[in-house]
Amino acid sequence: MQYIKSGFSLIELLIVVAIIGILAAIGTVGYQNYIDGTREAVTENVSDELTRTLERDLILVTSGQEAGSDVLENLTQNSVCENYATEMVAYAQDSLAGEGASILERSAAAIYGPDLEGVGSELPGRNQLVIYCNVKTATPNNSNFLIRNCHCKSDSCSWDATCPRPW
Repeated sequence: MQYIKSGFSLIELLIVVAIIGILAAIGTVGYQNYIDGTREAVTENVSDELTRTLERDLILVTSGQEAGSDVLENLTQNSVCENYATEMVAYAQDSLAGEGASILERSAAAIYGPDLEGVGSELPGRNQLVIYCNVKTATPNNSNFLIRNCHCKSDSCSWDATCPRPW
């Protein structure tokens, strides 16, 4: 009586499982790189949007009109820089972390610069927006009015000339 061989041997199954494991590992790394790149692009877009919005609204506010954007709609000629910066942080947190996000998720997305002082290494996290003023009490008509809008693009963040330490 002859038996007809059917099925797979243990070696064949182990080889298939090993190949699937290798492909899964490669796919996981590729997917994580894709997610990191997407987060960086979104943070960059929100940062650029905030910069453009601020520039446009400052022109309106300094000429005596109301701010034209939803981001800074409550701000006037007499509002201090810190108010502008905290409004921008709230908008960035809603854009990056979502409105239903926890406090921890929101602060990981964007933070008002001086709030970062005394927290861990005092450096922004990867893709975290740090928004702050050169002079907190400056108004839009003051020459010291400048809002910095910085974010870290790598795992080894540092303060530099384009984004100096906010305190």
